Amino acid sequence: MTLRLGALLLGLLATPLLTVTALADPAPGGHVDRIFVNGRIWTGDDAQPWAEAIAVSGDTLVGVGSSAEIRSMAAPDTAVVDLGGRFVAPGFQDSHIHFPGPSINSVDLSDVVTLAQFQAKLKSFAEAHPDIPWIVGKGWGYSVFPKLIADKKYIDAVVSDRPVYLAARDGHMALANSAAIRVAGVGR
Repeated sequence: MTLRLGALLLGLLATPLLTVTALADPAPGGHVDRIFVNGRIWTGDDAQPWAEAIAVSGDTLVGVGSSAEIRSMAAPDTAVVDLGGRFVAPGFQDSHIHFPGPSINSVDLSDVVTLAQFQAKLKSFAEAHPDIPWIVGKGWGYSVFPKLIADKKYIDAVVSDRPVYLAARDGHMALANSAAIRVAGVGR
């Protein structure tokens, strides 16, 4: 009986040591700005994949653990958000583009109104990005071209050494130069 009680007490004393999570020092001055409690928080940490509360100081996560542990970090002016069992996950940034989507590696032609501007902007972009194997862009309108007829010759005149694919402003048409047409295997 005594051995059982001793093991039980040892277990009760050891349990808080095992369940207390690592808590970082809050921002300067030790202030926690906001805490989120009573949630299902996925931590992304294999050692502790789930928690029920987090503490934030400025833009820094300073605590992850049980609602009680995190509440103990609150100051009188700390904002407390009750998640009501809702799910929380680390922030994700989905950084991708849709071909030929806008990016720092595409030319924006939405502000050109003449053929000369169209060609100058395309040529300038090509010269500024000599290592891009395909030049892509969008935003041109039919009014840029003589008689409203878009033609690959207007691109070929300024960029002929690599493929160019430019989507129209309305997204219903694209214009490609001769190099792009060759790469695509388009013939007569």
